[in-house]
Amino acid sequence: MFTRIGCASIKTTPRAIRNNYKLLMAAIEQARKEKIGILCTPELGLTGYGCEDAFFSEEFVERAWRYLCKIIPRTNCLGLVTIGLPIRFAGVNYNAVAVIFNGKLLGIVPKQH
Repeated sequence: MFTRIGCASIKTTPRAIRNNYKLLMAAIEQARKEKIGILCTPELGLTGYGCEDAFFSEEFVERAWRYLCKIIPRTNCLGLVTIGLPIRFAGVNYNAVAVIFNGKLLGIVPKQH
């Protein structure tokens, strides 16, 4: 059995979560049309890279999480999708990737370095 792997190259904008969300959803729909089984999206694709001090804002990180929760069910019947976003755990912020499979969040992996 073969699986098609796709890499979404989208032009994200720092802090523009709503716009980045729309770009990610377009990439997800394109992957669905092309029968992609594994879709990798950019690092911090949901928030954009280079948000500087915004990453220290609890509201900003929570907003990114809310948009991730909108994406998760929209990946049903697609396969594996990775979405990059900042997360807060035990009072510390991390650059992380959400791993989603068929509409279910499997886990979050923080960047180590």
